[in-house]
Amino acid sequence: MNLPAALKDTVIHGSYRYPFAIHDAMAKDEEQIMLYLHWHPEAELLLLLEGDALVCVDDRTYTVYAGDVIFVPPYTLHAAYTHKSQHCHFVALVFQLSALCLGNNRVLEEAYLTPFEKGSLRFPEHFSPNGWQNEVCRIMQDVTRFRDVPAAECDLLIRGKLLEIWHYMYKHAQISPTKNANYERIQPAIRYIREQYRNPITVADLAAQCSLSVSRFSFLFQKEMHMSAIPYLQEYRIRQSCALLLSSKMSVSVIAMETGFGNLSNFNRNFMRIVGCTPTEFRERATALRRFQESQSLSEDKEST
Repeated sequence: MNLPAALKDTVIHGSYRYPFAIHDAMAKDEEQIMLYLHWHPEAELLLLLEGDALVCVDDRTYTVYAGDVIFVPPYTLHAAYTHKSQHCHFVALVFQLSALCLGNNRVLEEAYLTPFEKGSLRFPEHFSPNGWQNEVCRIMQDVTRFRDVPAAECDLLIRGKLLEIWHYMYKHAQISPTKNANYERIQPAIRYIREQYRNPITVADLAAQCSLSVSRFSFLFQKEMHMSAIPYLQEYRIRQSCALLLSSKMSVSVIAMETGFGNLSNFNRNFMRIVGCTPTEFRERATALRRFQESQSLSEDKEST
């Protein structure tokens, strides 16, 4: 589906370090539009707290009542309108799939993310508080208590809630009647990036993995991944560098070489563009946050004793 650039959401949802955000959307009195028609690269879970509404997800329209949840896949046009109630209130949890923490575990990723990403599994989109769907609604109700909590203080809790919800959606997903043939064609290139990102990689190298011409490969990759192959490669390398910055004492220059960047300036430039700060700042902030959380934990332990 060719998504119109004019309808791309301009709101920033979280950050690289905290790839999620919680928002409120409310309509009062004569307001009808709650969410204008838009799309974004993140997935979204919408919980209706009050009233009833109509939610459009691509060409599907759901009548939603208080307590219901809607799942919006990434890169999907969606909108919400009031229905019969004059007062409506949504809470939206918008998240990157990386918030599920499966990207660095190939076994988990291929089992629980890849089938969804390539379209061979279709996840439910409308959940009501009854039967097994009640679990999804219950978890989203619990998420609302983090609306005013800084992301640094609820990071693991939100990720845990997302993993619970993903479990139920995956468990009750439907097998798509048609496989995404285009994704299958480019999958060898994605696998090659994840295995060889430390080494120099060109678009021609990736096209060769798929037995495609460079032009055909570039077209299919852009269509399925919503970005070109080289930016995808750079983002994957940056993700690996973040893991090394947090888990090792290697210098920034060594990490740059370890993750496939030819020189430090190129690494710094891409890191700033994708993460929003320098590698050194990222490491310092993470270290400070870790020390703060440890001190908070020690204070709580002393109070409990």
